[in-house]
Amino acid sequence: MYVVTFADFPMPLDHPDDIKRNLDSGRNLALQNTKGTLVAEKEITVNNHPGREIRVKMTGARMSERIFVVDHRMYQVAVVLPEIESAAEKVKPFQESSAAYFLNSFKLNPK
Repeated sequence: MYVVTFADFPMPLDHPDDIKRNLDSGRNLALQNTKGTLVAEKEITVNNHPGREIRVKMTGARMSERIFVVDHRMYQVAVVLPEIESAAEKVKPFQESSAAYFLNSFKLNPK
């Protein structure tokens, strides 16, 4: 499953503490909504816009998600992949490359 969502805030988020707090909130909501476990997290940027990349393990699936804050908007781009049975392990690299392709296709205007 491929997902792109956004949420608007009433005012632009300019202060680094506000941005961090909202990235944390986006991560926490993703974990709450999926009932998943955070397995990896790193700070990222796209065109100088701050973001977060998380990897989540869920029952029967795994998710890769990128969260960005741009002015008054938070974007969330995610890929949810089913867990692979050991007999189909050779499919996993294809799934991972497809997920990376989708996540990398999301572009933001330069800051």
